[in-house]
Amino acid sequence: MNNLEAMVTNDYVHVSNDYYVYINISRKTMVDLDQLKEKIKECNSILKDQGAKVKGRNNIYKKIESMRSDYKRDFKLYNEMFDQLSKGWAGVTEADANDRDHELKEIKFNLIALQKQSSPIIRIRDINDEINELYRCLTDLGMKYRQYNF
Repeated sequence: MNNLEAMVTNDYVHVSNDYYVYINISRKTMVDLDQLKEKIKECNSILKDQGAKVKGRNNIYKKIESMRSDYKRDFKLYNEMFDQLSKGWAGVTEADANDRDHELKEIKFNLIALQKQSSPIIRIRDINDEINELYRCLTDLGMKYRQYNF
């Protein structure tokens, strides 16, 4: 007996046994691009109040806008594939785990491909993470900058 462990929800899919992890993935949340741009404006304002020299602000806005439609398209596709995976793994048993893994492998690989480093999903997530960290440093930690490059 391989002791199948399965937890399948709308936002999380984990199926494994003692020897193999079939899938272990959680749904990503979509970044609100307008809120991201507002947070950039807030960071820029704080930096300017500190007297810091700010570079690249216009470029970051252009990057976000240039990826907006691709990001929304890819995220819609990502959610559709994630839904297929969660439905496909629902009710899995030890007897049919290998068959389901084989049937759903292409969807899993396509979902992973949407998250490659150069994809809009990852690029926007990285920008969002960087801006959130900058905001935290400026507000919570009170860090001061002489210069910042967006």
